[in-house]
Amino acid sequence: MKVVLFAGYSNSGKTTALIEIVKALAKEGKKVGTVKHVGHPTLDVDPHGKDTWLHFNSGASRVVAVSSQQMVVFSRVVGSRVDIDELLNGMKQDGVDYVLVEGFFNELSKRRDVATVVCAKTKRDAVELLGIHRRPVFVCGRITARSASVELGGVRVLKLPEDTRTALKLIG
Repeated sequence: MKVVLFAGYSNSGKTTALIEIVKALAKEGKKVGTVKHVGHPTLDVDPHGKDTWLHFNSGASRVVAVSSQQMVVFSRVVGSRVDIDELLNGMKQDGVDYVLVEGFFNELSKRRDVATVVCAKTKRDAVELLGIHRRPVFVCGRITARSASVELGGVRVLKLPEDTRTALKLIG
């Protein structure tokens, strides 16, 4: 299983880049999982007062909502943080080929087994992020509207979706 971190500052194009890569990998028949770290403590995907909300808020540790085409699992976080390795192991057990991660910057940026896509608005942001991440595979994001560079610090700058094929080759 390959893990790819999409790293960048707010509004740099992380989600847009991630979605393009998900579409391309899925089109190739790959099983893709994604992880999105949300900065606020609760999620609004479970409507207040509805059945799954009631199940969870009654004290259940885990609630599974199942329809004919989807399944959502709500689990309580024990402690102050979710363990990214636990999430990744779960994806591996599910047979996922690629896990694309938006967030968990501190946990993943220094790992050799994680490829990083640097998403940047400016050249300055890109250079800063390239200095932090151990294994950057390419740079993309809003920077492509402002820069004609094809490389920064030895790392390719790609414009998505036009360069998606190249992006997939670099991810591996």
